Amino acid sequence: MEGRVGSHSFVLRVVGWLGFAAAAPLLARLLYEQTLLTWQRGVQSVGFTVAHVYPGLLVFGVIGEIITHVWLFGFVITAVYRKRRQIKTPLADWNEFAALLLLVALSYVPYGWWQYGTLKVAGKGHNATEQLSYATMDDQRYLVKALLNAGVPVDALGPYDRTALNEACRAGRLDLARYLTSKGADVNHAPDCRKYDEFAGKMKSIPAPVVPASSLPEVPGATVEVH
Repeated sequence: MEGRVGSHSFVLRVVGWLGFAAAAPLLARLLYEQTLLTWQRGVQSVGFTVAHVYPGLLVFGVIGEIITHVWLFGFVITAVYRKRRQIKTPLADWNEFAALLLLVALSYVPYGWWQYGTLKVAGKGHNATEQLSYATMDDQRYLVKALLNAGVPVDALGPYDRTALNEACRAGRLDLARYLTSKGADVNHAPDCRKYDEFAGKMKSIPAPVVPASSLPEVPGATVEVH
């Protein structure tokens, strides 16, 4: 009985570490995109570069993720079975469980949280204004607040030369729009806010368009234009 348990434990251990070895490089690459690369170049399409430049890394990484998820589920079932049978689970198996659980947990951390952590450690990056706009569109108030506290101008122009306040109004994030105005955002730099009465009332009125006079020549004393 002990021999079968030991053999099962060995096989389970090998499969788990193989899944870890396949999934870890992909996770490391994705974390690099969400932290350092974002800090240097702005918001990334996470995984896009991996899919187009490193397809092998993506394939093996996905297979590794599947293996680690199945392994963790199998380990829990096995641990419960062993406990009921009063069989001790080896410490090496518990160590592997902790390593694979950490690997899987890191893969579920949202992109915004990685940006927030990087911002706290390294300060604002080279394209922080872009991050501010995207954080506004995604309604990530905690990240918007952190970026402003890090020194990003509230009326800085992001993608498409629009301010964060304008993006908030475009996306219908009114609570976030109110927060941005409380931080000094100028509604006159956010034309899309005009569709909301609470902001339109604070904006400068738009002058009526001037209709240009006809450029066609006119004959003195006549009322009919000559073509």
